[in-house]
Amino acid sequence: MAKGIKITKSGKDISSSTLDDFYMDSAYPLLKVHSYGTFETGVTGLKTITHSLGYIPYVLVFVQFVGWVDAASYITDEFYQCDWLQEGATVTYFGTVKVYDDDIDIAVGNTNEARSGAVDGFYYIFKDEVT
Repeated sequence: MAKGIKITKSGKDISSSTLDDFYMDSAYPLLKVHSYGTFETGVTGLKTITHSLGYIPYVLVFVQFVGWVDAASYITDEFYQCDWLQEGATVTYFGTVKVYDDDIDIAVGNTNEARSGAVDGFYYIFKDEVT
């Protein structure tokens, strides 16, 4: 019996043979943590994190609401994996991550310019051991 570690994406079956269904499968090239940390976007809604790997790495980013209009009223205990979208009656909130050769951009915002807000979160940047 083969042993190893597999971590699937939400809603995917562990017996899948499609590599894109997994965050990690130890039967394939090993990903190691290059860097990790916490961040907050502030009211600008943008955070850039530099990794300087020279290639597009695999990243995991999770965010938590810390303020939309009134921070005390909107703080949540849940963290959401980026990319995400939350629709309300009159406004849609969103978060995206763009990954580049030397940095990642974490952006959050909403469709109502009259509302400002921010998120805090944490991230992992993985490096490919075969690169």
